[in-house]
Amino acid sequence: MELKFKLSIFEGPLDLLLHLIRKNEVDIQNIPVSEITSQYLEYLEMMKKLDLDIAGDFIAMAATLLRIKSRMLLPKPPVSEEEDTYDDPRQELVDMIHEYQKYKEAADFLDARRLSRELLFEHGEIGIEKEFENTEELLVVDMLDLLKTFAQLIKKNKQKLVIERDDIKIEDRIEHIRKIIKQRNKIGFLELFDGTYSKRMLVATFLALLELIKIGEVIAVQTELFGEIEITKGI
Repeated sequence: MELKFKLSIFEGPLDLLLHLIRKNEVDIQNIPVSEITSQYLEYLEMMKKLDLDIAGDFIAMAATLLRIKSRMLLPKPPVSEEEDTYDDPRQELVDMIHEYQKYKEAADFLDARRLSRELLFEHGEIGIEKEFENTEELLVVDMLDLLKTFAQLIKKNKQKLVIERDDIKIEDRIEHIRKIIKQRNKIGFLELFDGTYSKRMLVATFLALLELIKIGEVIAVQTELFGEIEITKGI
């Protein structure tokens, strides 16, 4: 039986859409549907190639985006003198993203306050400033870029990959990465997968890394644009 992993970088399709909108630096009120849809579908395609389980709501959103895209390609209906507004096919989606953004920002604010208090309690204000005074020189790697890099790694080593029957737990890979970071403080992203030729092990290690990034234990950074990706201890 084929083993499927669940990918939880994004909490849902709206979370992914908001991420793409921010990454492309576009106005939510004027979403370039064609471009965003292409990037959204590219993300789902990468998940399929990596044998990752795609939740139904992500697929449903893909259908919604394609429907909106097709409506946007149709000629705009003529507007009468009495009716001076155009029914934008994107409006319902825009409203959902706006609503999601409000709740997400509130949740992020509360989470940031909690983390700040924990850090101050654990390290003290001076210790935090010293430990992270050079973080401005680092570029935090985008989650989707990390996924693309991993997909390229899988493609490059496709002929070498073997199939393992043993069950692989993401929790075990999380502890493996924690141990490396504790011993070395940082490791190259590609180095993290050196000597591993099991696709299941590669995927499990990658998902473990994403989980650690998500909870802030580690971060993926570059010292320069398009430079080597390194995994280092989070804040």
